[in-house]
Parts: sequence; structure tokens; C-alpha cells
Amino acid sequence: MYCPYCKTRSVILDVERGEYVCTRCGTVIDVLYLPSRSQLDNEPITPTVDEVSLDVNIQDLPLRERRKLYMGKLKILDQNVKSRLRVEKKAVTCLKIVAHRLGLSDRHVEIAIEVLRKLLKKYGSDIDKRDISSYKIAAAAVLYAVLIHNLPISPKDIVEHFQKIGHKVSSSEIFRILIEGFGKIVNTTTDRVKTYVEYIVSRLSLEDCVKMELLKNCHKIMSKILNRKIYGKSPRTIAAAIILLAAKRSKIPVTPVDVATILNVSPITLREHVRKLERLLKE
Repeated sequence: MYCPYCKTRSVILDVERGEYVCTRCGTVIDVLYLPSRSQLDNEPITPTVDEVSLDVNIQDLPLRERRKLYMGKLKILDQNVKSRLRVEKKAVTCLKIVAHRLGLSDRHVEIAIEVLRKLLKKYGSDIDKRDISSYKIAAAAVLYAVLIHNLPISPKDIVEHFQKIGHKVSSSEIFRILIEGFGKIVNTTTDRVKTYVEYIVSRLSLEDCVKMELLKNCHKIMSKILNRKIYGKSPRTIAAAIILLAAKRSKIPVTPVDVATILNVSPITLREHVRKLERLLKE
């Protein structure tokens, strides 16, 4: 539908209010007025104020034609609602599959679904025009839940899982969707590194007392380096290097292979980062 004010084709049907609204300038273009059955069958229709101002000629039509027009609008409304629900259902199903594979809790999944619905409502009919699929919005919703709760999951992990089930998603796209929907989400590298350290240590095959000692040594190293310029590195790679260095200094039997298996990265990469970390601490 064409907006006569801002001259764009950005008009959508707001199914909650029954109004055709321009998403660019916010103008209400038309109102979906549905009379009762008694009005249609027995009585002359008394137009509403909105109807008179927006569509005066409708009252010049015969009753049968008016009824046909109203039923046509009702059909359009029904089609739009069903279409929106189909898109939302597919996106929610996809979101749940990825969330399950990432190990998100039910509470985090519920938050992600709520964000998904808000973003779908925000973009409306602009999704296809802007090349923003419902699956990209689902990926952005999962990322929102991860960042807000500082979970040990990287954007790369989310993107890879969506790609594995056949959806074209990239980190830059889902970050752009998040920023447009909620603004910049504050989540520092320091917070992410600490989260990954705790997560990796919890997954190691060590006794609880040994884990506590290792975590204590990790915190000592973090206090010395996290205020340095290391923000160009991946938080989970930094965390892995910190754990390996702390284990080496404490003579705790943790190998690069142990940590690499948890993070699904190369042990060779981790050994190189440990050497860089040792050089950084000597400076």
C-alpha cells in the first residue's frame, strides 16, 4: 500500500488495532471498520467518525457491496494474521533447536522468544525489503539472551549452528539487528573472559579443591592483564591461555588438549597464546 504523505510503500496492517499504518512516518492511512452482523443484515449502517473522514464514498455503495467490502477487509486481516503466525512459528522452532544445541536453559529460551517476537513486530513487512529473514532475527534473539546473561557462548557458535540447519546468517547481520532493535548492549571483554574461565574450569576433570586452587590462580593472572590492551583477541582464547598458564605455574595437570577439547579449538593455537601471555606478564 502507498503512503500519500511520505510517498513510500511502507504501509502495514496493525492487526492489534485494525489500522493500516505507515512504518516510516507513523500516519494511520485507513481503519478496518467491521460492523456487527445485525447491522449488515437488518439495519442501515451508521458510519463512524474515522470512516467518514477516511472513506466518505463507502456509504454511497449498496448494502450488498458494502458488506462485500467489509468481508474483503476481514479476509485480508485474517490472511495477515495467519501469515505472521506462520513466520513466527517457524522462527521459534528454529530458535529452540539452536538453543537446545547450545545448552541454553528454559528461562534463557523464553527470553530469546520474547525478544524474537518484539523484533518481528518491529520490522513487520520490511523484513523481505531489507533482506532480514525471520531466521536472522531468531539468531539475534539468541545472541541477545547470551550477551545479557553473559553466557559462555560466542556469536560464532550461534552463527555456526544456524548455518548447520541451512540458514544464511552472519555475525555482522545479527549484531546490526540487535543494535537497531535495542541499541548497543554493554558487555565488556573482561566480563566475557571471566565467564569463560569459570566455564572451562568447571568442565575440567579435576577434584573440586583443585578446581578452586586453579580458579584462584586464574584470578591473580586476570588482575594483572585484563587492564592491558588485549581486546583484539577472542575472550574464550584469552580465558583458555589464562587457565593453561595458571595450571602450569601451579603444576596442575591440565594440558592444551584438555582445554581445546572443551572449546573446540586447536591446541597449537592455545600454546601460542600462552607464550604471548607469558611475554605480556614480563613486560
